[in-house]
This record gives sequence, structure tokens and C-alpha cells, in this order.
Amino acid sequence: MGPGPEHPLIGIDRDIGISVELSDGSRLWLFGDTAARDSSGRLTYFEVGTGAWAPADSPTETRDFARDGEPVPLVAEPSGRPPCPPEAPETGVWPVAAITDPRDPDRVLVWMVNICLGSATVVRPQGISLAEWRYDPSRPPEDAPVQLTVLNPLIFDSEDVVGSVIEGDGRYLIVVGCRPPELMGWGRTPGSRRPPVDGACAARRVDVADVADPAAYVPWTGTQWSDGEPAELELPPPPGPIELPAAPVGPFSVAPAPSGGGVVMVYSPWPGYVPALAVRWASTITGPWSAPVTVPLRECDPQDDPRRSCYAANAQPDFSTPDELGIGYYDREVSTPPQRGAFLIGSVPFRAPQSNG
Repeated sequence: MGPGPEHPLIGIDRDIGISVELSDGSRLWLFGDTAARDSSGRLTYFEVGTGAWAPADSPTETRDFARDGEPVPLVAEPSGRPPCPPEAPETGVWPVAAITDPRDPDRVLVWMVNICLGSATVVRPQGISLAEWRYDPSRPPEDAPVQLTVLNPLIFDSEDVVGSVIEGDGRYLIVVGCRPPELMGWGRTPGSRRPPVDGACAARRVDVADVADPAAYVPWTGTQWSDGEPAELELPPPPGPIELPAAPVGPFSVAPAPSGGGVVMVYSPWPGYVPALAVRWASTITGPWSAPVTVPLRECDPQDDPRRSCYAANAQPDFSTPDELGIGYYDREVSTPPQRGAFLIGSVPFRAPQSNG
């Protein structure tokens, strides 16, 4: 997915890929790292967090705004967050969850990781911010950038990582967060690990009227939504002889399953850069959740080319059918030379299990 063949940003390369359907059927797209390279492979631009709009009749062809031949960052002037350290001076945001306000289908709420980047291996997260974007159906942003208004620059600290948001009953939003396995004592290499810490994933509920107030997020304690200690969501580990983390390793999403059959969790399994995605199912968001089903992504297999791999898999429920689950993922190599990646949209067969057993 991306801009059309005549667009000045046709070579754009961007990961994550979160979409929200608006009142007229058009779509807001939110992305993470966004870049392009020239014919020699050198970066021509790099932005941390961008957005684009797509019309209802072509939801995967974005109408990106370009300023001087480059995309525009989601947040114009980050403020109210800690300053970036010298080793990671590049400031930006990685969107991790977005949803329309149940009371206003043209107001989009966006949770983002405040990020500082240095080299390719130096990343410093600085907690979660919350922002909004308002859409005017009479003036779609075909000639204007998608930029967010920050409501709270630090709504959660760096260990409370929001991964997904789903609507409750028209008044509430349910936020699901998982701590990255690295924060829980796991190494990046399968088999190189220390015992995990309890409390990997938890759910909190918030009245949408108070969504910018961190104190208004009430945890699921195992039996009810109430003030108290959050209960760990029951996530059985992946089957197999090697013990692996049960929590998603990076970005993930929770969404309604096709045909209203419960909810699904979609993510890239351990260690994150893999030729597969994982799908879990539960009858309700508080679980218990099924063990993950692994779906191979054969075009991402690095055996033939070590540059190839995929990550940032998520659910795309607006692209689902009664028998198929809409999914998205980032492929690091969709063309070469120079190497260019893209966020891809597809679907996989889906049938809700009779139970979580």
C-alpha cells in the first residue's frame, strides 16, 4: 500500500501501518519510521512518524502530502516530554494504537511511543503520549499534512507500553498494553533468556470523556474493572520444545474477530523479525486467550536473502470478510536495488474456535 504511481512520494518506505476508518468510509493511515533512498542507496529523507489519508474507493492508495519532496512528521513540535539524550538525538513518535471517538466518528485518538533514535541500534523510548486528529469530510487532507494535536505528552511511563485499543460499549475504551520482553529479562536471541517477569500484558478501561487523564484508566483485576492491581492476561506460551515469551515482542493489535466472533490479537512472534505472524483468539478481551497460531509469510523468508524479513504485523479488521481476517505487516524488501520496504495488506482464512482450549 502507498501513494499512486504518479505521486512524488512513490518510493516511500514506512513501517507499522495503523488504519482507522472515518465517517465517510475514507481512512486515516499512521506509520512509524518513514524514509526513501536514491539509486545509490543513500537516504534522501527520514522521518519518525508520519500519516496519510486515503479515499473510501481506494483505501490502500494514500494521498500523501509532500513538502519540498518529503513527508511531514505527525507531531510538528514535540514538547512536554523528556529531552532526547546525545546518543539518540532524533525525536519523533511511533504510533501504536488508534481508534475513532465513539461519540464523534471524525475524531481519531492516537497513542504513540515517544522515541529517540541514534544509530540503527540505539533506540530510547520515553513513554506513551496521546494525541487527536480531527477530520472534516468536506475538506479531506489531499493538499494538507496529517498532523496530530498532542493531548498528553506523557500519559504512561516507558514501562506501560500501549499496544492496542478497542471500543467498549460506546462510552468506554479498553486499552491493552504489554511490556516488551526485553524489559522482562528476556534476551533478543531465542534460547538466550532469563525467567520472565509476571504481568506481561494487562487491560485497562477508560471513559472516553477522560481519555487524556492517566488516573482515569481503571485496570482489569481478574474479575472486574476496579482500582487495584492489574491482573495479567492469560496468554499461553507458543507450543514447542523451546520456552519463548508469551507476550508480543513489539507492536501488536487487538480487534474484533470476523463476523463478531470474539476478538483477535495479531503480532509478529519472537524475536520480531520473522517470516510469520501470530494470531490469538478470545471470546472477550480479558481472556483467557488461546495459544498463538503461526501464519507463515513465505515472501519474507530470509533463507534466500538475509536482508529479507517482516515485522510489525497487526490486524486490519476493516479488510476482513466473514471467513477471512484482514492483516497487515511490514516487508523489509519489496524492491531492490536500492532495498525498499513497504507495509502490506492481506488476509488469512479464519474461523473462531469453539473454545480457547
